[in-house]
This record gives sequence, structure tokens and C-alpha cells, in this order.
Amino acid sequence: MTVTVDGEQVLGTTIDLSEGGAACAIPARGSPPARGSVLELTLRLDDVRVWISAVVVHVAVRRGWIVTVQFLGAPERDQDVIRNHVFAVLRRERARGFR
Repeated sequence: MTVTVDGEQVLGTTIDLSEGGAACAIPARGSPPARGSVLELTLRLDDVRVWISAVVVHVAVRRGWIVTVQFLGAPERDQDVIRNHVFAVLRRERARGFR
């Protein structure tokens, strides 16, 4: 994933993804994004990219930042892509014995 923080695109990793938001690990650069600020995300889900706005709900400072966001008004097509990806991952995990 990529996230735009203070006008700069930063590569990160999606830790947890749901239909309504995500937790993302991104390298620390300057000050962490403030709660309530809006970020632009690019998610690469398998072979599809989704561009989405999200509001910061929580930031945990570790070696980098763990930023939890809630998606804002994603188009239905993008919501479908995210939903399909989430359910595909859950099906793969269940097939491997995870619940």
C-alpha cells in the first residue's frame, strides 16, 4: 500500500483490512498524522489497485507508525473490490485451518 502523508507518498503494509477500514504499518517521518486527519491510500489487492480516502482513527508509535483508518465514501466498485479481497483471504485462512 501507499499512503500520502503531508503531501509525500510513503510505502507501507496493510496489517488488517476490513470493509470499513484498515490498520497500516508505515515508516515514521516527522510527526505522526493527527487523529481526524484525512489520508489518501492506494491499496494493491492481488492484481487490482484501489484509491481511497480515509480518516485517521488512531496512531500507535512503534518502530514506525501503526495507523488505524476508517474509509470515507468509497465508490461501490472499490467497496466491492475490498469486500471480495477480505472474503477471499478469510476463505484461504479457513482452508488452512485458521478461524
